Order: sequence, then C-alpha cells, then structure tokens
Amino acid sequence: SHLEKGATAPDFTLDSHAGETVSLSGLKGKNVLVVFYPFDFAYLSIEIPGLNDLLGEFEACNTQVLGVSIDSTHCHKAWAASLGNVNFPLLADFHPKGKMAQDYGVWLDGPGMSDRATFLIDAHGVIQFSEAVGPGGQRDPKAMLAM
Repeated sequence: SHLEKGATAPDFTLDSHAGETVSLSGLKGKNVLVVFYPFDFAYLSIEIPGLNDLLGEFEACNTQVLGVSIDSTHCHKAWAASLGNVNFPLLADFHPKGKMAQDYGVWLDGPGMSDRATFLIDAHGVIQFSEAVGPGGQRDPKAMLAM
C-alpha cells in the first residue's frame, strides 16, 4: 500500500518535459505536491491543467507541484503542448519504468502504471498527506490546494 502520513518521502531524480532534472533533495525547504497519474492524454488527467491554473496559489504557499507518470519526456512534452503548456514539471518515471511509483507504493502491476495518487511532502521531506484514489478516481485541484 502507499506510503502514509509521517513517512519520510523517498528521494527521486527524474527528467521533466521542460528538459530539467528534478530531485526531491534539490527541493529541500519547499513543500512538494507529488501528483501521480497513469498516463498522459487520458481523460481524467484533466486535473493537470486544473493544477496549472492554480500554480500561482501553490507558489504563494511555497509549494512545488510535480506531475509524475510512466510516459517518456517526449510524450510529456507533446501532451503539455496540446494543453497549451504546463508550467510545472511533468516527470518521466520511465526508466527503470515505474521506479518512483514503486518507491511510493502506488505501482499497479497488472496494468503496469501508477495509481492516481497524491502526496504532500513538507519542507523537511516528511509526507503530510497521502491518498490513492484508483486509476479511475477523480481529484479536485482546489482540494489539493487546501491541504
């Protein structure tokens, strides 16, 4: 099962659609909202544009938003462009496939993808909120902001 509140968040280093390399250890001192989702271009992934619309409010709370799926950086880049741009990193949990999802306990073996899961990690690297809603579950970006 997924990592619970109070657990230390595993570090990760992944490439983003914008060509940056992002690691949790590099974000120390910030809150980090990690939003796992199964695939780019999936209907329910509309929460990503919703988060993008609220980005200024997350930044005001010293919170870095990160989207994570098993898609490649190329796929992320194409999807972000199709959405009219995404101004926070979409990370490619691509090779080894799903390693970050496995570290956070949200890998789904059968379909070979991550669950739709959300983690709020505080500035000290401790998980303050964790939830997995299932691949078909819905999440409200405004509720994520209220965490």
